[in-house]
Amino acid sequence: MKDLPLPPQNLEAEVRLIGSIFRDPSGWGGPMTATVKPADFFGPPQHAQAWRLIGRTLKKYPSIDGLALMLEVFEHLVREGPLESDQADTFVTQAMEGTVTGGMAEHYARVVLELSRRRALIGVLDRAMVEAYRGVIDTGSLLTRVAAEMADVGVVGEENESRPIETRPWPDPPSDAVYYGLLGEIVRTIEPQTEADPLAILAQMLVFFGNCVGRQAYFQIEATRHYANEFVVLVGQSAVGRKGTSADWVRHVFAQLDPDWVTGRIRSGLSSGEGLIKVVRDAEYRMEPVLEKGAVRDYQRVLAAEGEDDKRLLAMETEFGAVLRVNERQGNRLSAIIRNAWDHGNLASLTKDQVKATDAHISIVGHITASELIDLLSHVDASNGFGNRFLWLAVRRARLLPLGGNHVDLAIYQTALADVLLACRDIGRVTFTDRARDLWFRSYERLTSPGDGLFGEVTSRGAPHVIRLALIYALSDRTCLINESHLQAGLALWDYSHRCAAHIFGASAHDRAARVLAWLRGEGDWVSLSRLRRELFQDNLPAAELRKDLQSLLERNLIAQRQGPATGGRSPPWPTRRFRWAATWSRSSRTTTRSSRTSSPRPSGA
Repeated sequence: MKDLPLPPQNLEAEVRLIGSIFRDPSGWGGPMTATVKPADFFGPPQHAQAWRLIGRTLKKYPSIDGLALMLEVFEHLVREGPLESDQADTFVTQAMEGTVTGGMAEHYARVVLELSRRRALIGVLDRAMVEAYRGVIDTGSLLTRVAAEMADVGVVGEENESRPIETRPWPDPPSDAVYYGLLGEIVRTIEPQTEADPLAILAQMLVFFGNCVGRQAYFQIEATRHYANEFVVLVGQSAVGRKGTSADWVRHVFAQLDPDWVTGRIRSGLSSGEGLIKVVRDAEYRMEPVLEKGAVRDYQRVLAAEGEDDKRLLAMETEFGAVLRVNERQGNRLSAIIRNAWDHGNLASLTKDQVKATDAHISIVGHITASELIDLLSHVDASNGFGNRFLWLAVRRARLLPLGGNHVDLAIYQTALADVLLACRDIGRVTFTDRARDLWFRSYERLTSPGDGLFGEVTSRGAPHVIRLALIYALSDRTCLINESHLQAGLALWDYSHRCAAHIFGASAHDRAARVLAWLRGEGDWVSLSRLRRELFQDNLPAAELRKDLQSLLERNLIAQRQGPATGGRSPPWPTRRFRWAATWSRSSRTTTRSSRTSSPRPSGA
């Protein structure tokens, strides 16, 4: 009997699994990653050998960082086989460049394991079919053996019971303070009956409520008014992250409260700044002459285009990656318009139509995967303030409910929420209570302390976010005073967002250093700071940030430096320094390395 064909290789998953560990060696300890063995790799032999070397190196040096791990694997792939120097160089470069974040190790491990176990299962069934056809073993014995072999194969992702999903280390959950008040009580009621992350439901509940309130209430600091509009992006795996499920619950709650707002003011498809303005545009007027007996006697103001009476807009972008791609287009002003929408709501286009919107109340909810986010959020968008106007929340499936949960009766909450929304129309200016003011003073310094790298860029607007969150919590309490509980809730959610941002973006400085190292490895010769900044980052990365990356690489002896000629007494003399990859197997020495390797026997593989 002809053997069954094996499932196709997934070389991309194998390479990206290896690259994920290079990015973040702590991913090696995840439940899925720890299960993968070299025999599970189905592609070229260097995949299995690299995995074997990673395990061996991490066992020997548990605290090794990703760059050093990558170079250690590179050296052993060349010394022990199966690759030549150039081949190993290409392989590790592909692994690093093809993997944008270390946070995806569990995902790629699951893919590799699934294919490996499918192959094993096919082998079990294939042998059973042959033996059943030939009749060389009695049926009872064959069934017993097949059952035992199938149990040995195992199943990836046991999804037959309701239980929390265990994944790699996750941001510590927020305190229960985030579930304060009516909105938190609604989320707690829904939580046991859904697979969606309760924090995803809560965050969207706050954004929906804040947009539904509109510009009827505000908190003022100096001359700046903060309204209840917020921007949130949920970052989680596609399909299994249950981001869409969480949004469906929130939409369901508000559909009974204000169906006109849900159907008319929740939109999607942010594709241009002008398009965003038109949804909340002001009425347009023009001056027309008043003629009397053929002569112009006066001018009158005439309506040229109707505007939107309702200036509320909730942009629901379940494919937030599309928004980030739009921002990359030259001349597109969507990023600038979104920033103005968060700041003050007075928007204007620079096109000949010159549409504008005054006092627009715009909120945004986005959904995206971590890998897509890191890949698409450019340094420009991070540093120009686009990224720090969003709360970034890592979300995941909370439990497994194959048939969904039980019915949740939310009628009593919807009635209470309708009363709250009605009361918010007349609140106006919101202020702190004395106790909340004291807490704000104690928290302000840490909220305004800068962080490093991309993580620091996207978390540099903590204080305004906390104000807006506390405002929303206060409004849900039908009060014009932010008390200590409201502020504690806002602080707790911001702190969780801060931890999520570290989880999502924290390896970015490391990733950038990896890009620098890879680029220097490719150059092979001495390179100046200005050339590195110009050719690798198109002058978009501040020189100070690049200096930090280079200093980090110097401290680990991964690159070398030398002093260039003096340039007019500049201090410090960084612009005159030159850098080069310091590894002994760099391009300039590969010929020597290769010739010395061929003159001696190759050690046996690990």
